[in-house]
Amino acid sequence: MTMSNKKLASSMNDRVFLDIGNTNTKWKYKASYYETPSLNFSEDELPYSSEIWVSNVLSKIILKGNNIHTVHSQASYKGLINSYKIQNLLVQIDGLL
Repeated sequence: MTMSNKKLASSMNDRVFLDIGNTNTKWKYKASYYETPSLNFSEDELPYSSEIWVSNVLSKIILKGNNIHTVHSQASYKGLINSYKIQNLLVQIDGLL
């Protein structure tokens, strides 16, 4: 592994990857995985990190900070199709996907 690849791998390990769902909030930091009910989630539970990458379908939870990057779902990506009716919120309508 080259020095730049080692630096990239190291910086990737320092990131928090956070998925705020309707039911549970999950995050990965370094080699550990955490999960808590979304209604109980607090930003204070997250470790300090150089960057936080967030997927958030529960708009009640708003994170603040300069190092937060929000990802959004798309209608399709490389042959995968998002079948949710409201793709950016990942919401089912009338119980149908």
